[in-house]
Order: sequence, then structure tokens, then C-alpha cells
Amino acid sequence: MLCRKGIALLVEWLVVLIVTFATFTQSLVGFGFALVAMPLLSVAQVPPTISTPLVALLALSLRPLLVAHSWRFFRWRDIAPLTLSAALAVPVGIFFVQRLDQRLLVRVLGLLIVGYVLYETLLRARLQAEDLPWGKRWAVPLGLLAGLFGGAYNIFGPPAVVYGAGRHWPSRTFRANLQVFATMMSLLTSVAHFIDGNLTPQVISLALVCVPLALLSMALGLRLIRHLNERVYRKLVLGLLLLSGLRLLV
Repeated sequence: MLCRKGIALLVEWLVVLIVTFATFTQSLVGFGFALVAMPLLSVAQVPPTISTPLVALLALSLRPLLVAHSWRFFRWRDIAPLTLSAALAVPVGIFFVQRLDQRLLVRVLGLLIVGYVLYETLLRARLQAEDLPWGKRWAVPLGLLAGLFGGAYNIFGPPAVVYGAGRHWPSRTFRANLQVFATMMSLLTSVAHFIDGNLTPQVISLALVCVPLALLSMALGLRLIRHLNERVYRKLVLGLLLLSGLRLLV
């Protein structure tokens, strides 16, 4: 009995550390909360049925502070079609994560993480350097993908990042648009998880334990954003994501 309690306490603090690191990454480089948290939680043997509603609830409580930090650069018309199409697919993603085999879900998550790292390292700069920006018609398919992966894993970011890069958003607008988009999706996902009965007492208690350190790490990231080398830190995060994604695949 004592051994089980000790293991449970260790897992709980491991979850807290993962969430703290993911929050610091999000506040510093503008992406990475769910991208960092979800694969690391899977490596820590936290099942998607717990990690998905947990990360959704934490994102909903933490992201508004990041939105307030960059709100003046936000442009609603940039993300409106992306948001509406993503909202349609969120319930589908939640349906799958509750009913498909957990091992399959973990491997799909690993594939998604590895694919995103490859995009960031190999394709994003080329996409932003194109002479002509993408048309808004790309918002529908990429929004549907964002909603599907967001409902299943809370990972709305990659399709939105691809869309923003293709539309040539300015850097500050890019960060602000992603923050607002992710916040609205977190709200929608949390409501859907509540309706589906996934916000269990275990999930809520874990979220309450994580919030204090996560807020401190967010404040630290926002304070250091002008002093740390964001490019170097981004590369370190992408390397960690690649290792995590490969670990989930094998």
C-alpha cells in the first residue's frame, strides 16, 4: 500500500514538472504547451484519457494571461475561418480519444510530434519565404485537422502554425493569433470534456496541484523573453520533442 502511494505521489510530481516546463516553453517561444506536455505525459505513462482533459483544463486556466500579454497584435479576421472549421472537428477528436485503443493513440501522437519537428526544421522557413501567400481556402482543411488533433491530444498548434506561415503573418501577430486561437480551442475542448464526463475528480485535483508552479514558470518565461536566446531554446525544445516522439513510436 505504501509503495503504491509512493508511486502515485512520484507520478503526480512528475506531472507537475512536465506542466511547469511546458508552460515556460509556451511563454518564452509562443508555442509548445500541449506539444511538450502531451508526449512527455505519455512517456510518463499517463494515459490520454487523463492527460487530454488535464492539459485542456490547464491550458484554459493559463493561456488567458499569455493572450493579455500580446492582445494588441491580435487580428480576428486572420483566424476566424480557421477557428470555425476547427470547432466542428473538436468533438470528433474527443470521441476518438475515449474509444480507440490507447496504444494506437500514443503512436499517432508520436507520429504527429515527429512530423511537426520535421516541418519546423525543414519546411517552415521555405514556406515563409514563398513569394505569394496562401489563400484563405487553406483555413478549412487545416482548421479541421487542428480541431481533430486538438480534441484528441490538445495539439491545435501545428496546423495553425502551417496556416500562419503560409499566410505570412508578421511575427508579433503570428504569436498573438496563435495564443488567441489556442485559448478559444481550449475553452471549447474543456466544455466538451465536461459534457462528456472526462473532467473527473482525479483530473481536477491534478490540475489544481499543477497551477501554482505553472504560473511561476509563465511569469519567469515572460520576464526572460528579452534576455534568453529564443532560437537556441527553440532548437533544444524541438530536439526534446523529436526524442519524445520517437519514444512514443517505438
